[in-house]
Amino acid sequence: MQATSTLTLRYVAPGNVASVLSLNTELEYIASAAGFLDIPAAAADGTSYAVPFGTVAAAKGYVLQNNTDQAVEVSINASEDVFTLQPGGILVQQGQAVSTVTSISVITTALTTEQGTVAYVVLGDTPTA
Repeated sequence: MQATSTLTLRYVAPGNVASVLSLNTELEYIASAAGFLDIPAAAADGTSYAVPFGTVAAAKGYVLQNNTDQAVEVSINASEDVFTLQPGGILVQQGQAVSTVTSISVITTALTTEQGTVAYVVLGDTPTA
């Protein structure tokens, strides 16, 4: 399968000029997983939620959107080097040259006050026999 991801930015440039920028990337994949991680109200600081990969063995691309009221950290392959994703923020990593990603975790950074979600899409390969 061939997937195409398009990110379109609409903004007002200096001089009050409306502008649009589209960024495109393509990758081949044979498996996908998508859904929402439920982050309950009153989840403790440091609570980790694993993104389910389903039949994806190695991700070539992923998209995460933080639909909670607080920042979350994103850990790739159980790394201690994390990316902080602010409320409403979107993290996109996609391309043929993406390093092998076998796990993604979302970690709360403070006690959550409201129930929320983290939306995810994972595209990649299935295990080889």
